Amino acid sequence: MELTITTDIVVAYSQCPRKAYLLLFSPDKGEPHEYVQILEQQRRAHQERYIDHLQHTRADVQPYSLENLRKGSEVLINAHLQVDGFAAECGVLTRVEGTSTFGKHSYEPSIFVGTHSISKEQKLELSVVGYVLDHLQRKSPTSGRIIGMDGKSHTVKLEHGSKALRPLLEPLHECITADSPTSPPLVLNKHCSLCPFQRMCQTQAEQEDNLSLLNGVTARVMRQYEKKGIFTVKQLSFLFKPRKPKKRSRKLPTVTHKVELQALAIREHKIYLQELPDISRHPI
Repeated sequence: MELTITTDIVVAYSQCPRKAYLLLFSPDKGEPHEYVQILEQQRRAHQERYIDHLQHTRADVQPYSLENLRKGSEVLINAHLQVDGFAAECGVLTRVEGTSTFGKHSYEPSIFVGTHSISKEQKLELSVVGYVLDHLQRKSPTSGRIIGMDGKSHTVKLEHGSKALRPLLEPLHECITADSPTSPPLVLNKHCSLCPFQRMCQTQAEQEDNLSLLNGVTARVMRQYEKKGIFTVKQLSFLFKPRKPKKRSRKLPTVTHKVELQALAIREHKIYLQELPDISRHPI
């Protein structure tokens, strides 16, 4: 079975490469977070209301099909774009002037979201839709629109979208074309609280004593420690060495979070203070 790279896969890869890998190859897709389900319900209801209003106010509104694309209908709704192993859902396609493979016209995409503000993930989703539409009509859309819950249309430039998407699409394409794709390393991050695979990854991280269990340990920090031969929280805990403050220094040293001390506290089941609290005394 040939795998397809969708907008959800690309957005997931930007959040966590392991999440994209599990969405592609894991038989267990997990249970979506309740907050994500609510946003999706709001998005669908918002899209239905908008399209219903569009059908009553615009004359040439047609359902998406290749025939209507070639015909040059003014507005196409509920589009499922698919070409060259990529697929994307688009709520509305609007006809604009410009030569494409369909003739003297081309289309620009509009997507709907279940929020009032626009996030970078939603802009990325629109960029993927523009990328698939570019390959379908052989004409890159100049811009696209994200329609929020308040009905406002946010215009996003898409002229250089393919260049920004290349760091995400190339590893995904290599992954689905490989004979035996390897799973990306496990790295917990701030997106885990909304991920359907949170329990699976959390359990595995605890079994492995993974470094990303510590606050502030990112993939880049993990690579730095791995070069030194440090792969677990227990190993990291032996690196902590308390330093004496300089006697001649008048300035108080800045207190920064030390992951080595955090690892030591976990190993010894103790609470450590990096600095004694400075209590300011004032007359009553």
